[in-house]
Amino acid sequence: MARNRTFDWAAVNGKIKDLDKKKSFDNGDEDVYYKPKTDDQGNANVLIRFLPPHPEEDLPFVKKYNHGFQSVNGWYIEDCPTTVGKDCPVCKYNGTQWDHDKEGVRTRKRRVNFFSNILVVKDPLAPANEGQVFKYRYGIKIHDKIMEKVSPESEIDDPVNVFDYDNGANFKLKIKSVNIPGYKKPVPNYDASSFAEVSPIAISGQTLSDDEINALDDKLNKLTVYTDPKKFKSYEELAKHFIKKTGIKIPITADGTIQEKPKAPVAAAIPEANHNFNAEKSTPVVEDDAFVNKSTDDESDESFFAKLRGE
Repeated sequence: MARNRTFDWAAVNGKIKDLDKKKSFDNGDEDVYYKPKTDDQGNANVLIRFLPPHPEEDLPFVKKYNHGFQSVNGWYIEDCPTTVGKDCPVCKYNGTQWDHDKEGVRTRKRRVNFFSNILVVKDPLAPANEGQVFKYRYGIKIHDKIMEKVSPESEIDDPVNVFDYDNGANFKLKIKSVNIPGYKKPVPNYDASSFAEVSPIAISGQTLSDDEINALDDKLNKLTVYTDPKKFKSYEELAKHFIKKTGIKIPITADGTIQEKPKAPVAAAIPEANHNFNAEKSTPVVEDDAFVNKSTDDESDESFFAKLRGE
């Protein structure tokens, strides 16, 4: 029975903290993610529930880095192998340029995505989604809200295992689209989102039965597919693609040295990292996360590139 599934949440929280701190060196299918339907102004209010790990996995979310920026020969959009503890030619090159080209480096820097299983509890603009389990891709803003509940900084706040069936909490997903200079369309902002009070998992106000929770267990998606090392391209492939898109000559092996510096600044980056590539328009299609927040994690650029250089 699902309710007899015991989670050692102290151990899980420890792993979550370790993963959250693993910033430096530490892909799956692109099928169906939950994307809230918005109104004509690009706004939405949805109630979701973050779900526990798949029975064969340890963590309720995974974390993946990628790069997305436009250069002289088009867009470079690739997963970053630092996700799985491997060297990345873009990160390595950025490390050599940080001291004298911070702005260029920031356009090329890695961005972070998180993936979880969710249950849609209430979706007024798309009620057919209610009661369904989806994979959900989100960014640093929502992740920070999760971490603040799981491991609050304040001593007056009790930790809440928001992924738990019985003692978790619903998440009030509030999307308010805003106009940002340089973007053709309004960009979704998630600042107003927050967790509700602790409660058993329920739909339409009815707490789910053991059998209904068992059914949810059967629908949980494996998330480690997104961090499978086999899904990441080799250093050589990524380096050659970087050279093709930027015109910058870099070594195609991780133990090489940079031969020359960029001759021209690189164009602006994609906002955050959640995007699909539209081959027809040759531009990335911005998707569903807190793109207004330009930071990718709480590790400073200086710290990251110092580690790359072995300082």
